Amino acid sequence: MATVRRLVERDSVVVLEAWGAAADDTTLMVATDQPRVIILRHGPPDNTVFAELSLPANAFDSPEGVADSVRVSLRPRPGIYGVDITSDAPIKSGAVLVFKYAYHFSRPAGAERYQTDVELEEALFIGRLQENGMVAVLQSTRPASDNLQAIVPAGGTYVVAAFR
Repeated sequence: MATVRRLVERDSVVVLEAWGAAADDTTLMVATDQPRVIILRHGPPDNTVFAELSLPANAFDSPEGVADSVRVSLRPRPGIYGVDITSDAPIKSGAVLVFKYAYHFSRPAGAERYQTDVELEEALFIGRLQENGMVAVLQSTRPASDNLQAIVPAGGTYVVAAFR
């Protein structure tokens, strides 16, 4: 289950910037009874992974008449480590988003409180942008070096951020 640690004002955080060839938008049909991993990659020449969305079997609340598949779209946000996730049916808990920032990250303006990139990296979390100008700080973990993951509670806009 996704854990929102707290809600904070949008201007109290800085968002990790991305450079290089951006990842492309991805839209696909996902079988509702099968697990699925969707991988977004930066463009050529390196094609490194930008983000992964893991959907467990039965990850969606399927509306009437949609028994076997759901359309899922992921749209990377230009210039930042962020992604918009949308789907034809609401996502139930259990979907996991992992951002991978080993190579294409850039220190954001406003992150002066962090003396080194290591300090900045230790402060990173995944946040969900709210329509009211707030950011839901999600419980985030590091499954591997330069990877940050969180359980996503629903579709929406997710970013890698740190406190200003």
